[in-house]
This record gives sequence, C-alpha cells and structure tokens, in this order.
Amino acid sequence: MLRKAEVVRDTAVAPFLLYRLCRDAGPQGRLVRAILDALGAESDFRRERSAALSRSRGREIGKP
Repeated sequence: MLRKAEVVRDTAVAPFLLYRLCRDAGPQGRLVRAILDALGAESDFRRERSAALSRSRGREIGKP
C-alpha cells in the first residue's frame, strides 16, 4: 500500500526487502515527515520502538 502510494521505495536484499521513505518535498512528503516527527515525540512510541529493536532478529545474532 505504501509503495503504491509512492511513500516508500523498496530494495530487495536477499532474503529481505528493505523499505525506504521517499524524500518528497511536496505536500505528501511533508505530511509523512510531520506524522513521523509527532510519533517520535510520544513516550509510548519511543518505548515500543526500543522494545522492538531489542526483539529484532538482527539484534539476536550470536545469542543462543
């Protein structure tokens, strides 16, 4: 959905698919940046983001 709306671009890096935000200077790009900035300021979002990073598969490499 986000790719179809041209909000993200994807890059295949086997076996993953990476998504990058499009750096659009238009109204849609400004809206996405405003939403992300607002989310980054909320403590619940920051706490969940930290928990997600610690759970991520990439952080578990080398752990039993």
